[in-house]
Amino acid sequence: MSKFLVLVFSIIGLSACSSQLNEETPLTTESNVEKPIDNQNLHPDFIKKLIIENKSLPEHEQATAITRYVYKGEFVYLVTPPCCDFFAKLYNNKGILLGSPSGGLTGKGDGSLADFDTLKTDAYGVWKKGK
Repeated sequence: MSKFLVLVFSIIGLSACSSQLNEETPLTTESNVEKPIDNQNLHPDFIKKLIIENKSLPEHEQATAITRYVYKGEFVYLVTPPCCDFFAKLYNNKGILLGSPSGGLTGKGDGSLADFDTLKTDAYGVWKKGK
């Protein structure tokens, strides 16, 4: 029974990621999102590189979104994996991997950013995978 529920929730989660936005379409992920004043040079260069590298991965390994947050007073970028079994990756503004706040078999990431969900604010959708 539990395997069936995991399968059902996995299918629901994957189907929720199939909207038709392209790389230039801002994605609102939370209701408290403020729109940026300047869209040019808004994000660091490593974000563009991540998007390009993502497109070269096999379809089943490609990230589905990149969301910018404020975490402990700094901009950070969360790369959302294609499935809950993959680790979500959180990068600082310089492109350094801070850890994985979610995903993996437990859904709790690698344990290094246990406070991320409670401390993150100001979500802004940077990129969402288009089909």
